[in-house]
Amino acid sequence: EADIAIRAKARDTQPAPHLLGVHLAPLMMANYVARAHADRLDPDRGAAGARWIGFDDRRVQERMIAASSYPDLPVWGAFASVDLMARATRRGFGVAMLPVYVGDPDPLLRRLARPDLLHIGDLWLLSQPDLRTNARLRAVRRCVRDALRAEAPLFRGEVPAGGGD
Repeated sequence: EADIAIRAKARDTQPAPHLLGVHLAPLMMANYVARAHADRLDPDRGAAGARWIGFDDRRVQERMIAASSYPDLPVWGAFASVDLMARATRRGFGVAMLPVYVGDPDPLLRRLARPDLLHIGDLWLLSQPDLRTNARLRAVRRCVRDALRAEAPLFRGEVPAGGGD
């Protein structure tokens, strides 16, 4: 029971109609490899050890890999969180599909040459409509909204600080 929530919603879906919702940013994914392990893992460099780092939802994973530029790479593991996938990628366990706001600013990672930038969902700021006029919550909602919208290029994948060589 939160007064304010930030939620990820699947692409082309809206928050429940009974909630006050403000769209904050798109959720974009791209393919990443660890800079230190690129010679061994980057499929564009002909690396024999190239493999995907897997995640828990096998159905989604299979669809995303099949639609990627690297559909024939084997999958290794099944990591339960984005944080674990990013750690495994940094340590050279394989290549991973990560949110661009995680992969791009990470100096240890870079996007693959064919990053398959995907819009998978959207970030929303939600609250109960009966709290619309509460001055404190209105101020917090505005502050959160403005802070995340200021980072919009990062969420859209337009600033690959760690990406690319």
